[in-house]
Amino acid sequence: MRAWRDRLATMVMLLAACLACGLLAPAAGPLRAQDAATELPALLARFRALRGLSARFREEKRIALLEEPLVSEGVLHFAPPARLARLVERPAPASMVLDGDELRLTDARGTERIDLQRMPVVRAFVDAFRAVLAGDGAALDRSFRTRFRREPYGSWTLGLSPRSRAVARATRWVELSGRDVRIAQLRILEVSGDESRTTFSDVVTNRTYAAAEAARIFGARPAAARARPR
Repeated sequence: MRAWRDRLATMVMLLAACLACGLLAPAAGPLRAQDAATELPALLARFRALRGLSARFREEKRIALLEEPLVSEGVLHFAPPARLARLVERPAPASMVLDGDELRLTDARGTERIDLQRMPVVRAFVDAFRAVLAGDGAALDRSFRTRFRREPYGSWTLGLSPRSRAVARATRWVELSGRDVRIAQLRILEVSGDESRTTFSDVVTNRTYAAAEAARIFGARPAAARARPR
């Protein structure tokens, strides 16, 4: 179980999924009141209208004690409102699947299921990433203070600082950037100074998942979960 907890800290702090990002202060000037009041809600509304999203990712995690970053590559899938899968292809096959409050980790050693309600720090990061993709501003605001910047050519940057003291003791800053509903990069900073940067490519918006494909990617859902209205 201890090994799984260590892997959880590495895998989840990508995203929602990936803990890190050297001291990441907002990079492009102060927050504009107009951005916070109108542009961020408008962007979240466009995310909320998506049927789903998929993208390739490359994560580089820099740890102070290592000379070279840890690199992983694979595919990310999101099916609203709460199903998120991070499928690692390299350096070794592994997966992290989130479905509601359940986190499922799988690799060559087996599978573990974790209830995120019992892990508030991890859940805060998971909820932040999912809240952006689902366009859920209220959920985002519960866990983070937001700083939104409109960049040139339709790009944007969203900075998140933790509200919870428990989360803030581990991580200082999270930054997600993109263009319209195409996510481009996720950066996260740990208090320790360790850093990760995840870049996304081949982003497909309005991605739909047929039942068979969803079961293969996210796993079969319990009958009670399938019966709940969405």
